[in-house]
Amino acid sequence: MLITKDDVGRKVWHITKGWGKITEYKSEKPGVKNPRVDCTFDIKGYGMTTYDFNTDGRYTLYDNLPSIYWNEIQIYEPPKPKRIVKKKVEVWLNVYNEYTSEYVYKTKEEADKRKDIERTACVKVSGEYEIEED
Repeated sequence: MLITKDDVGRKVWHITKGWGKITEYKSEKPGVKNPRVDCTFDIKGYGMTTYDFNTDGRYTLYDNLPSIYWNEIQIYEPPKPKRIVKKKVEVWLNVYNEYTSEYVYKTKEEADKRKDIERTACVKVSGEYEIEED
């Protein structure tokens, strides 16, 4: 952004004040390298209020970034981070001589009801995992 004398009357967007207008271009004064511009904003509760800026849009020479822009700047709040919670799972498996059943059961009683006569064991498998929670 570089504001010139031709930009007087042009709309600008301020990051905290919203839309305003360039109302005056202040010419360079002897010994001052950076001319300034006046911008007027309609501030809620204060009415029309004028602030001056460098011609590059910064409020002071020490600012890293401009405060005014030609277009509206959209700032979005990032989504709230999700909590990581530990979950524990416990299931029962029926084991056979040649294979282990692919079915898992919530209780031993349920596994016992579904067993085949060739079952060699009923094994409890448990573990913990982490998951994101809203």
